[in-house]
Amino acid sequence: MTLQNDYSNPITPPDELLQCLQRFHICLHPDWIPDCIDFISTDRPEYLNNNHHLTIEVMRHFMRSDFRDGLTRPSLPPNVTQLHNVEVKNLLLQILDIEEVGVSNYTLLDQLRNPDVKQGGKIKLSRSMLKIELTDGYQIIEGMEYTPELPLNLFTTPGSKVSLISYN
Repeated sequence: MTLQNDYSNPITPPDELLQCLQRFHICLHPDWIPDCIDFISTDRPEYLNNNHHLTIEVMRHFMRSDFRDGLTRPSLPPNVTQLHNVEVKNLLLQILDIEEVGVSNYTLLDQLRNPDVKQGGKIKLSRSMLKIELTDGYQIIEGMEYTPELPLNLFTTPGSKVSLISYN
């Protein structure tokens, strides 16, 4: 697959990069990859000769980007919010918001005011159930974390990416 950038220079993304994008079901805007490689080459031209480093750097830029700016098509089923009992899996989505819904805001505020809440320099708040707002760049869905098994918390930065994987 050869792509064009704004300067009409053909840019062939490394197979390793294309496989990585396919593995995570990432469908980018056709101009994004060559533009990203162009940008990387101005700062790190040596990466153009090293497919592995180029793949890592492109993925790093992608993970820092806002999905609402770079994806070509939605990865969620059309009108997903109108569907019932649909399992979304094998997707990479972006976190827009996280809210603790199992512990009252008053309790969380009270814990923040308590100096004993810090453990090892980090603030430790009660966890019960998180409501997570996610996007594929086009649609927004809400998810619930019923048991605190994921490495998510109220301090997880919006824009972080999560991979929804199905285990059989």
